[in-house]
Amino acid sequence: MKIYYTVEKEIIDNEYVTGIKTINIYKIDKNIPILLGEIQSASDDLGNYFKNSQEEISDYIDDFLPEYDTNNIEFIQL
Repeated sequence: MKIYYTVEKEIIDNEYVTGIKTINIYKIDKNIPILLGEIQSASDDLGNYFKNSQEEISDYIDDFLPEYDTNNIEFIQL
């Protein structure tokens, strides 16, 4: 199964990255994107995220979408 995702980093005044990113997770059904969930993630004081986006998505799926097997998912960033 393919899971698609987007990553948006929060920026203030078109200049400063706040360290918060939003990951939107989708599946495609009959050429229609279906939003499966949204994850908000923060970085440490140095701007390093604690997990990469695919790890965040895998954890989210394991916790909230148990009908999907993360071992059989292909992640595609849009």
